[in-house]
Amino acid sequence: MLHLVINVVLIVLFFISLFIVPNEPFISSINDRDLLSCFSNDSINTMDYSHSIKIKLNEAVCYLTPTKYIKSIPNISWNGYYINNLCVHPKHRRKGNASKLIKEVIFRAKSENKDHLIMYVSKSNIPAINLYQKYGFHTYQESPEYLIMVKYL
Repeated sequence: MLHLVINVVLIVLFFISLFIVPNEPFISSINDRDLLSCFSNDSINTMDYSHSIKIKLNEAVCYLTPTKYIKSIPNISWNGYYINNLCVHPKHRRKGNASKLIKEVIFRAKSENKDHLIMYVSKSNIPAINLYQKYGFHTYQESPEYLIMVKYL
């Protein structure tokens, strides 16, 4: 009987721990020259990058942040990645760099047993939307200016 009680307590504690997000310091700015070819410094520095991983292939770059640290996106699960600031240098677009980066992001997320990938995309960025749809992303929600796109893994 005591073993059953201990097991139940451990299971309850495990599930409680899933909902506790550590309170880590906010990195208020990031200096990433790779991103400045696509985004303004003000738009880059709108989030906390302390939990983000930079992925760079050739002239394409993005940041992956575990979804449990991003409060401004739909909570599909805490076991996903938010793709932030995907950028291909303008001189290197239409050469397959974004496709290679997306494939690497998908591979990495699958190898880490993530449930999904999620991102914001400007509705006016039709080439990006088409690219993401090609790799299995679909529209989850939309606002007047943005689509929230998701790929379940």
